[in-house]
Amino acid sequence: MNTSSISQSEADALNKKLANKDNETRVFIKSHLINLPSLISNIKVKNLHFIFYIMGDMTIEVQRWIQLDKLLRDHQVSFLCASTAQLKQVNLFTNNKVAVLCQYPVESELKKTNNNDSIQLVYAGRITPQKNINKLLKVFIKASKIKKGMNLSIAGEFHSRTYPFYGSGEDNKDYKEEFFKLVKSSNGLITYHGNLCQNDLAELFSESSHLINISTYMDEDFSIVAAQAMSCGLKIITTQWGGLKDHNPPKSRYTIPIFLSDNNLYQPDLGELFKALILTTPQTQELSDDVISYFKSKYSINTISQRLSSILNTNGQKYCGQSELFFEYSRKYNKPRFTNKVIGCPFLVASENEKEQVRSLIDRIYTSYT
Repeated sequence: MNTSSISQSEADALNKKLANKDNETRVFIKSHLINLPSLISNIKVKNLHFIFYIMGDMTIEVQRWIQLDKLLRDHQVSFLCASTAQLKQVNLFTNNKVAVLCQYPVESELKKTNNNDSIQLVYAGRITPQKNINKLLKVFIKASKIKKGMNLSIAGEFHSRTYPFYGSGEDNKDYKEEFFKLVKSSNGLITYHGNLCQNDLAELFSESSHLINISTYMDEDFSIVAAQAMSCGLKIITTQWGGLKDHNPPKSRYTIPIFLSDNNLYQPDLGELFKALILTTPQTQELSDDVISYFKSKYSINTISQRLSSILNTNGQKYCGQSELFFEYSRKYNKPRFTNKVIGCPFLVASENEKEQVRSLIDRIYTSYT
């Protein structure tokens, strides 16, 4: 089915198929692009068991979940979450505990070929303010003047979806311009590779020694890149944030603390990032074969398939609607801001009096992410 409302013929065919099933029918929704309110509103069969990945939707697709609050109440659900942090957040946003932990599979046969005589850092993912990419570049340039023999590769596409979310006021054009100026000023120590295909990204990983990710992205629910990196033996330098916290076997990473800034943005501690870059050596936090095997096994297609099969064969929880915390958040999300009537920036405050109220909301929503 496509992302628009489903047609009457599609609805009729689906209802006919479901009507011939027993009372324990499970509906696993594979695609994140399906219009769920349209799909479920056209289903006439009651007490189905819907199973699907959340993928950070509840903090962005607010209107969708306002609709689903009513539509799903006749059914059982299992909301698949890719990390402990996301699972706890989803359970805060719903009236009963309907979240289930099920990571994404990472099938990696990558082998690190870096010969350990240089520090080859790599970042792969979206390039956006909430991933703190330009902050990373600035700190790297500063550290590289003291610490010789470091290089940084950046791979990914510029992504603007989160610009209004925090009301940061930065647009895509300005962010791009600053990014390329920083790359140029590094005198060849920073290389931008663009948005790579999986094979080219695998080759870049194999040539690297460390993955670096200082994201405080609002739905950093897993970080498949971190899982891929550790599966092929890269050490990682990451923030202690969201799904990144689950990639945490002993002595396998250097973690960067985060804090909530005065403008209601979670930020990485850049002083600690600078320290991490200065202290990093080619041998720092070398991953053992046991740790690499652990990650390959933990996120293998076989392991995740078994986990998903177990969920599919277990009854879900009766869905009891979204929680009051979700609706408090939705009112902030849908509230027009200032004269331009912008919505979708729930943490942007209009006055000093509103500041503590908003910070309290942030603390409650992201308590599991920090």
